[in-house]
Amino acid sequence: MPTRRSQAKATDSSVGPLESWERWVKGLEIREVVADQISMTVDRAGWPVAGSTGLEVKYRLDPQSAEVAGSDLLVGFAFELRIGPQRRSGKAPLLQLRMAYHSRYTCPEGPEPTAEGIAKFHKHLAAAHVFPFVRAHVADLMGRAGLPPLILPLSHPPTAARP
Repeated sequence: MPTRRSQAKATDSSVGPLESWERWVKGLEIREVVADQISMTVDRAGWPVAGSTGLEVKYRLDPQSAEVAGSDLLVGFAFELRIGPQRRSGKAPLLQLRMAYHSRYTCPEGPEPTAEGIAKFHKHLAAAHVFPFVRAHVADLMGRAGLPPLILPLSHPPTAARP
């Protein structure tokens, strides 16, 4: 009589790569999201008064690393926020914020996904898991620094966008 494990292996070989990846993603359990590093610089003397124009708010969330070790998946992200004059003006930003995050997942039993499958998860789904923490940290840091509130959108930015 076949065991559940051998039945699962037989089933895994009969499905395509997309179905196998979807099954793997559904079986992941998020265990932690950690802010590893936060740095913020502010030019208070140059901070604009209400109604100023010509400022850009640019930010990005970029996948940095993804590693599967045993039953763990560890993914890293870099977040950067820049507020200031348009880059082409050549002036320094009024605020620059950089944060590094990692999140850890428990992987389901069964075959590991391909490197492309892990990259797809990292870029889209893991970024969506981390972004609410990024939003909360940005709002908190702005308030603690005595700066006007900055609430980022609910959805994470495209990971290919660059400030």
